[in-house]
Amino acid sequence: MGYKDKNIERSDTMAKSKKEKTKEFIEKEKRNKLILIGSIALGLIIVFIVIFCIANRNNKTLEEKLSEKLTKMGEEFYTNFYYDEFTKDKSEEEIAESLSKFEEIGVKINLDNLLRYDNGKNQNEADTFKNEEGEACNLNNTKAIIYPKSPYGKRDYTIEVQLDCGFKDVTETE
Repeated sequence: MGYKDKNIERSDTMAKSKKEKTKEFIEKEKRNKLILIGSIALGLIIVFIVIFCIANRNNKTLEEKLSEKLTKMGEEFYTNFYYDEFTKDKSEEEIAESLSKFEEIGVKINLDNLLRYDNGKNQNEADTFKNEEGEACNLNNTKAIIYPKSPYGKRDYTIEVQLDCGFKDVTETE
């Protein structure tokens, strides 16, 4: 082999090497584009799921919203007022003995009292307690019932709410 043949052979090898490198580069670019497209698609799917969840979270019925509001008012009443007043100057044993009496029957606080306690702190909520037709909830029959639970600490309770707001029963509309 002569000098020219060696150069041609090197040139062929270099050309093949460049072609292979170019091919590899193009394949890598294709893979990178696919990964990028897949990542964007996955990101969009996640965004749509989050938006859907947020939108559905706010699709509560008026009755559910009022129940949650009444529950919150009952919790605030019990933890920030009733418990402190009821347990004032009592030992832990006396507290447990006294509150255990309400474990089954509950501490009933109607909407009227929830709106008025603590210098009318919740008075601005009165107008929200209405059904779809605008009828106000009954202030005496709409209530939160707080059931103290052992060990009878400030946060040891469950709450049940009763709404008397003229909501139509599902069976009545069928």
